[in-house]
Amino acid sequence: LIHAHRGARRGQQTVNKHRKPPRRRCAPRRRRGQPSSHHTHGCPHMRSALLLAAAVADDAPDWLPASLRRLGPVTRSEGHWHDLQDFFKPGGPSENFRIAIDASCVEDDLSYDTRFRPPRPFGDRSQPWWRLGSYQLTHPKWSLEVWLPLIVARSRWYTDATPNITLVPHANTPRTKNGKTRPRHALGWCRDRVAHTNPHWGSNGDSFFFVAASSRGPCCDGGQPRDPGLLRHHFIGHVGERRNGPWLFREARFADRLLRDSQYKAPVTRDTAPRIRCFDERKDISVPPPVFLLRDRGAGDIRGRGDGEIPSSDRDVLVLGAEGASGGLEYDLRRALTDYYDPGGPDRRKYNREDPPIEGDVVIRFRVPKANYTSLLKRAKYCLVTEGFSPWSPRLTEAVAHGCVPVFLSPLLRPPYASVLDYAKFSVWLNEEDIPNIPAILRRYDHASLFENLMRIRPLFAFCVDGGGEDGCGRGVSLGVPGDGLPFLVYEMFSRRVNDYSATSSTLLTEGGYTSVEYACDPEKGTCSLELNQERWRCAMANRHACMCQREVDGVYRYVGNTTNLKGHKQ
Repeated sequence: LIHAHRGARRGQQTVNKHRKPPRRRCAPRRRRGQPSSHHTHGCPHMRSALLLAAAVADDAPDWLPASLRRLGPVTRSEGHWHDLQDFFKPGGPSENFRIAIDASCVEDDLSYDTRFRPPRPFGDRSQPWWRLGSYQLTHPKWSLEVWLPLIVARSRWYTDATPNITLVPHANTPRTKNGKTRPRHALGWCRDRVAHTNPHWGSNGDSFFFVAASSRGPCCDGGQPRDPGLLRHHFIGHVGERRNGPWLFREARFADRLLRDSQYKAPVTRDTAPRIRCFDERKDISVPPPVFLLRDRGAGDIRGRGDGEIPSSDRDVLVLGAEGASGGLEYDLRRALTDYYDPGGPDRRKYNREDPPIEGDVVIRFRVPKANYTSLLKRAKYCLVTEGFSPWSPRLTEAVAHGCVPVFLSPLLRPPYASVLDYAKFSVWLNEEDIPNIPAILRRYDHASLFENLMRIRPLFAFCVDGGGEDGCGRGVSLGVPGDGLPFLVYEMFSRRVNDYSATSSTLLTEGGYTSVEYACDPEKGTCSLELNQERWRCAMANRHACMCQREVDGVYRYVGNTTNLKGHKQ
């Protein structure tokens, strides 16, 4: 709240009844039927002051963190709103809730051979951890593993004594732009190291939260649950999965180059691996992709770049969507959009042809030039957030940061904070069969109401990477962000419950609900055998990131599942 209070004091000093009022720097323009935020559309300093005041003006106590004070109307129930307030009230759990950080898995030498070596303490500033450059702090995927522990360490909840919970960053982030991430089974080495060296681990480490920004969190990138022992722990990442959503596996062995290091051309299957969820909302936390990062040193609106501004609801584009350069046939929902709205897009890219000019209020393209993308985000009322390689996408945070109402086309996705927030009040959900009718469907929604509620939750998608996360650090205040998402994330950690497990079994979320899963793993090779619902499976690393699973059939382990006619499957 430091910046917000300072801004208020500066504003009060200019109000003096003995002086002439300051000359109006720009005149408001009023249009009939527009909400008040439009009246100052041509006067940025007036709009900033009004929207910042509105951001903390709803009837919420001033002891509630500024980023949370307007959430009442968009929570799932009054009970959720009261529980959130109870955590932060004077004398409430927030005052004594403490978080430690275990940096065991940060060091460069983490391997199978070093998994029991005592680590250096988190506060040791000689570690590479504290010397990471801007690439690691601003990467739209991996930087979660870097900035999250840093902002926690600078917050009022950090302790180096006995904690309530412990945060374990995996530090999978490449050290350079072209560097490689660690193999996915290194998460198992990480867990072993923490279990053998941290005095607070106890019998099962049920108060430890692992931070992993990989495509599917504790699972392999394709969604295969290679190590059930990992799934029993708390995880913080970008992936969130609906409990009753469709199953989504990416099969490495059907990529266009067999077992290559990057599996982003692997097609979707539904039944080629054990049906165990990679995300369980009872114990795991989904965090917004780190695109809306605030910096003390000249922070901007997107990844710390540019000046940024407070979004306006005055927009002339109905809907924006772009498949992206990495899209392909295996990204079936994105390609379905392209096939209907921009069927010539892939060929234009293939033959290096120029794209037609962007016209009209429906902009759904195979690709949108970088020079136009940010301006279109600011002009569009609705932005498509579509499933790609995995259910989640950085486009969600891009849309929220620019005030564009998210339109989800991702049937498995459980978006961030959905355990508390009612997404129906500030977003739209579509199914694949809705694709031909997207413009007509969106025109039936009340955009003004959705936009107003989107502004209520927008601060939760911002994070102050240079501070403790409760004020509008850097230019956050001028962006209409009086605080960031850290207080809400701390509340989420407090409210999670642990899973039930022993050394060789876990009660995990599966197709039939919570099921006991027996397992045995080889941590060096990254292979595991598991049994659930009278089925036996073997899952192993295919390369650094992808896994392949076989099921026992008539006493023999075989690849199973429907792998014919898959989109993107090359025979």
